Amino acid sequence: MKNMKTTEWNYDFSSLPSWSNRETDPYIYDEYFELSKTDTLCCIYSITEATMCNYLGFLAILKGKDNPTLYLNIANGFNFCDEFFCSDNENLIFLQPSLYNENYGSKRPILIIDIINNRFSYLFRDNVRSSFKIVQKSDCRFEFLPNEKNCEQKKIIIDTSELKWYNIQKIISLPEMLYDE
Repeated sequence: MKNMKTTEWNYDFSSLPSWSNRETDPYIYDEYFELSKTDTLCCIYSITEATMCNYLGFLAILKGKDNPTLYLNIANGFNFCDEFFCSDNENLIFLQPSLYNENYGSKRPILIIDIINNRFSYLFRDNVRSSFKIVQKSDCRFEFLPNEKNCEQKKIIIDTSELKWYNIQKIISLPEMLYDE
């Protein structure tokens, strides 16, 4: 079990969908990532071991530490690995959702959320392992590196200026977007 992290943000997290599942599972934990430059809090919450060594939770993003409002919440349709990275200016958040389709199996794309421009993009990758590292090379260029030793997947170059972006309100359609490709 990972260390329990807390946050100083004054928000009623218990109002989030599926927050109450910690009442039946004592091993649930939350990860909070505060982005002070953009006054944003990314919370991957109710994280549990879905399968052996596979920890998944739900996503909540809050804006405005003094008076927090819920910017985005995804607690239905897909889950998130507890990996997190943001750009140096904290405008871009990189996450790894875990999606499953009965006909096509599991997929774990790289999800990029632009919290300033209210949009998202994604990159599909073949490897469904969750451990990764992202290195920022310039304002719009990043390298995605798998953390696992002996991993067959090579680094992926991400140039955000070349990505197709979608309105943040369409993010709940990510499973359909991925499985329709």
